[in-house]
Amino acid sequence: MDISFIVAIYNTKVEDLCKCINSILKLERLDYEILLIDDGSKPYIEEICRHYEKKSKVCKYLYKENGGVSSARNYGIRMAQGEYLFFVDSDDVVEVLALESNVLNLDYDIIVYDMMILSGKKSFLLRALPNEEGVVDNEEAILWMMQTSNLNSVSAKLIRREFVLTNQIELQEGVYAGEDADFVLRLLETNPRMFYKKNVAYIYYRQMDTSQGRILKYNEKLLENYIFNYFRKVSIIEGLKCGLDEKNSARRTLISICVKDIFNTIITLLAKKKWSIEQRGRCDAMLSQLEKDVYAYGKRLTQVRFGLIRRRLD
Repeated sequence: MDISFIVAIYNTKVEDLCKCINSILKLERLDYEILLIDDGSKPYIEEICRHYEKKSKVCKYLYKENGGVSSARNYGIRMAQGEYLFFVDSDDVVEVLALESNVLNLDYDIIVYDMMILSGKKSFLLRALPNEEGVVDNEEAILWMMQTSNLNSVSAKLIRREFVLTNQIELQEGVYAGEDADFVLRLLETNPRMFYKKNVAYIYYRQMDTSQGRILKYNEKLLENYIFNYFRKVSIIEGLKCGLDEKNSARRTLISICVKDIFNTIITLLAKKKWSIEQRGRCDAMLSQLEKDVYAYGKRLTQVRFGLIRRRLD
């Protein structure tokens, strides 16, 4: 079998889930399966998945107790039979024609594709890598991840299942920010053979209400994850062979993203009046870890944002 599509599902809207599954079912030239991983959803999800299971032999419904998207994806990895894994969010769409090429006949551990992002009425193309189609250098890919977020998603990639299993790589469970990027980074750190296919294989529908709901539910965990992810990536940068200028450029980007994420989280909490005095004290202690790097590497806007956050905590 060529590909296992792993679709993690939790109470997805009916029309979105059907659109997602139907997009994959357009694939005709490859041998594949669609693993519909129900992460403890309401009963209507099982009804939809059972319908597709009857409709097509490639669809397989699998239920598990709720554990989060990373838990569902890890379960999918264990249950998959395909040579390659392709992760799909249940409200997104796969452009399967991009996958119907002879690239699967080549000996690569990861095949990277581009992604189209739709946000309301706006759309834009996200190029996974800056180079032309072809073989990818791992260190260059890691540095690109540090300088942009274009490669962060686990989606829009064909990942050899045996490579994941052999290197014992799983998505981190119980993490609320950066779990995709962490997984991709750990893949790259194990020196995979990687190829960039310059075609759009995935359409990502950005859901703003989902992001806000996550902030309100997991705010302190998110802040902890933002800071932990920042320092983990900094440690990876220090181990790269590139020059000091490239490393400093990557650190500027990382501190900018980290502070921006924290700033947006706190603004959302303040707007919703969900920001207690106790939370402010704990957040202030977390932010003290970043202060040195903010003023050493941060651009003016990053420093201004950081200063505004600290003032709101006083």
